[in-house]
Amino acid sequence: MRKHSFHMMLSILISVMLLLGSTAAGHAQDDGESDATPPTPDAGVIFQHNALVFFPYVLQFNVNLATRSENITGGSLTVFQPGGFQQEFPFNIDTDIAGQELDTVQISKNIIFDLENAPLPFVPVNYRWHLITDNERISEIADEIIFEDQRVTWQENGDPPLSFRWHGNGGINILRDDLLNIYELLRQHTRLNLNFQFLIYGSDVGVCQTDTSAETGESVSFLPGRPDIPCVPDEIESFYARHGYMLIQRQNNDFVALQHQLIDRMVSRFYEPVSARTPEWFLSGLTWLYRQVGELLSYAELENADSITSENKSLWESQSYLLVLYLADTYGADAPFDLALSLAQTPDFDTALENITGISAERLYRGWQSWLDAHAAEVAILWNPYLSTTPTPTPTHTATPIPPTRTPTHTPTITLTPTSTSLIGRIPTEISSPTVLYSPTFRPTETNTPLPPGSLLTLAPTAVPVSDRSDDGGNLPCGASALIVPAVGIVFIHRRHLKK
Repeated sequence: MRKHSFHMMLSILISVMLLLGSTAAGHAQDDGESDATPPTPDAGVIFQHNALVFFPYVLQFNVNLATRSENITGGSLTVFQPGGFQQEFPFNIDTDIAGQELDTVQISKNIIFDLENAPLPFVPVNYRWHLITDNERISEIADEIIFEDQRVTWQENGDPPLSFRWHGNGGINILRDDLLNIYELLRQHTRLNLNFQFLIYGSDVGVCQTDTSAETGESVSFLPGRPDIPCVPDEIESFYARHGYMLIQRQNNDFVALQHQLIDRMVSRFYEPVSARTPEWFLSGLTWLYRQVGELLSYAELENADSITSENKSLWESQSYLLVLYLADTYGADAPFDLALSLAQTPDFDTALENITGISAERLYRGWQSWLDAHAAEVAILWNPYLSTTPTPTPTHTATPIPPTRTPTHTPTITLTPTSTSLIGRIPTEISSPTVLYSPTFRPTETNTPLPPGSLLTLAPTAVPVSDRSDDGGNLPCGASALIVPAVGIVFIHRRHLKK
C-alpha cells in the first residue's frame, strides 16, 4: 500500500513539473525570448528545380513536380531583388501544364526583360515557387541566382577608383598597378576624380553571338544560347554603363593590347567634357602621351613575324625600325644597305651581319637594348636616309620667353667634332673636322660624305619656319613618320621602366 502511494505521488510530481515546463516555454515564446527558427518551407511535390540566365535579356526558371497535371489547382513564381526588381507570375493551368499526361509535371517560366527594368548585374535574384494541389497541400521552395553572364566564371580585383571584373587569364593585379600611375596623372591634369569599374570580356566570348541567316543569307546577332532572342551589343554596353560598368571587349589575348584599350578608355572618359571641341588628331596624340609600352619583344619573337598578332604589329614594326636605326648609328649610315646587298653573296643573314659588324644578331639586340637608354637613340630617331649624312650647321631659333621679346633673334649652332658613342666596343674611323664659326646668314655647302659610326649623335633638327612647310607632312617620308611616334614611345618608356 505504501509502495503504491509512493508511485502515485511520483507520477503527480512529474506531471506538475512537465506542466510547469510547458507553461514556462510558452511564456518565453510570448516574451520573444525563443531562439527557435521558423519552419523550412515544405518542398512537397517539388523534387527538382533550376534557374538559367541568358544575360541580360532572359531569366528562365524550371521546376519538376512529382504529381499529375490534373492534381495542380494553382500556384505562382515570385522573382525579386532586394530593393530592386520584384514581380509575381501566376500559373496559367491551360498553357503552363497543358498536355502533360505523365506522373510528373515540368513547368518552365521565361521572363524576358526590357533592359530599362532588368535586375541589377552581379547581384543575386531571389525566387520562390508556390504550388497548390487538389488536396490543398502547399509545396514551396526558394533559392537565388546571380544575375550575370553564366557562360564564364567571373573574377574580381581592386577597389575604387580602379576595379575589375574579368574572366580567363590573370595578371590584372599587375595591370592595375600600372594603370594607377596613369590614373593619377590624368587626375592631376584634369582635376577630376572618376571611378572606373572595368568589365573585361575575353576575345573568345562576345556579348552577342553572330550567325548567317539561312533564309536571307545576312548576318544576324542573337543572344548566346537563345537564337530566338535578338541581341544588340550597344544595348548591352549601355545596360552595363547604367550600372557603373565600362565594357571592354578584348580583341586578342595580348597583355599590352589590353593595357592600351584600358588607357584609351580612361583618357576618353577624363577628357569627355572637352571632346566635342577637340579635333580627333589631338585626342589621339594625347592618348599616345599617356600610353605605356610594356615588355619589348624578344629577338626570337622579332624573327618569327608570323606569330605577331595584329595588336603587336605596331610594336614589332617600331622595334624593327629602331634596330635598323641602331645598326646605322653604330656601324655607319650605309651599314643597313650594305648588309642587304651582301645577302646576294651570303644568303645566311646571321653570317652576313657578322661579316659587317663582327657580332651576332643576339649581341646586336643586347647592344640595342642599352642604346635605347642613351641620348643617341633620341637623336637618331630624327634621322632618315633622305637627309644629308653630314649635317650642316644651321641657325636655330632662340627660345621665346614668356612674355615674348619684341624682336626674335637667332643663335647659331656649332658643329662639334664627332666622337664615338659605340656601345659594343667597336672603334670608329677617326675623322677630324674643323669647328665652324659663322654668322646666322652664312650656310656652308652641303656634302654627301658617308656618316661615320656613332656620328648620328651630332644631328640636330633644322628649325624651319611654319610658313615654309608644305602640307604633305614635312620632309619625313611616310614610312618613317608613321613609326616615329611608337618608336619614341619605346625609347622613353623603356628608360622609365629601367629607372623604376
